[in-house]
Amino acid sequence: MLKLVKLNLEIEKLLNFDIEYNDVIQNFLYNKNWVTEIPSIYFKETKEKIENLIDENIDYADEKNILFIESILEDIQKFSVSLTQLLKSYSTNNFSYDDWSTSLVFPDYPPQISPMDFPEPNPSNFFDARNEIIIEVIKNFFNIGTSLHDEGETLENILIKEFNIEEDKVEFVFAKAHLTYILTLHLEMIHDIGNFLKSITNVYNRRKCNIEENLNSLIPEDLKLEFNLSKTDLGHLFYNLYEIGIIAKDKTDPKDERTSLKNYINNANIFYLDKSIYTKAQKMTKAMPVARDLDSKILEKEITFLNSLVGKLSQRIDSLTEKKVDLKKKGY
Repeated sequence: MLKLVKLNLEIEKLLNFDIEYNDVIQNFLYNKNWVTEIPSIYFKETKEKIENLIDENIDYADEKNILFIESILEDIQKFSVSLTQLLKSYSTNNFSYDDWSTSLVFPDYPPQISPMDFPEPNPSNFFDARNEIIIEVIKNFFNIGTSLHDEGETLENILIKEFNIEEDKVEFVFAKAHLTYILTLHLEMIHDIGNFLKSITNVYNRRKCNIEENLNSLIPEDLKLEFNLSKTDLGHLFYNLYEIGIIAKDKTDPKDERTSLKNYINNANIFYLDKSIYTKAQKMTKAMPVARDLDSKILEKEITFLNSLVGKLSQRIDSLTEKKVDLKKKGY
């Protein structure tokens, strides 16, 4: 459990984008780091660190561990949506100031690289060559064409002359470009980790299906159970036996999706009646949807089936009651 707790803490660090703008030096802090000083390799190394932690701490044969991975994957997907929406709002220069907090105090630990500095790639900055990238980001902010930038004017002068950016605000534009670049790298990292987690669940489910198929192959073909019901009504029958508690609830299924029950029916020799022919029950997920209260047609069919079942059970009760009376008359 402790291993999973530590892994979860590392994942929570990834699902965070705390942004603070320092108005004094016109630079952004992203998760407590200056955006101008976060090298692109940071995201690659973080991704590899998380993947190694997962590989070291997850038991791929333990269904509970896989459920934990699926839960993390859901959080990552939600975060990815939020970050994608934020980046869309950053596709132009019309940033919302509500997206970050602002500091008006000179920082205790100011960055060594300002937004308009473009140091040459070297070992000290992990050979990070981002100058062309930042320029392209800014050009995209303002839809600056190649011809306009090639007329000999610097990008700073173009922003001032063509787009009326105040001279003391030019560095702010460059800072937002750095922030956008870092957000993009973070999103790419999240996508990669999400794909890694998805591959884990895919492999687990594939192995599980293979095991179930092997077990199913041990069941004699002539040992089968035939229901004089349509596939839909067969789904209604098992769904309601589960719902009223005759079939025990699956405690390992936190979302109560009836997954184990559906897998059992899919792999058992259970047959339903399809146009006078008995057909093996498979792919029962569609026949047993959990969100039934969202479709009135499904509910109507289920009510019709249950009324029919109640009618047949009532007839059975009446028949047994008559037999009971006869037995009493005979002294039994």
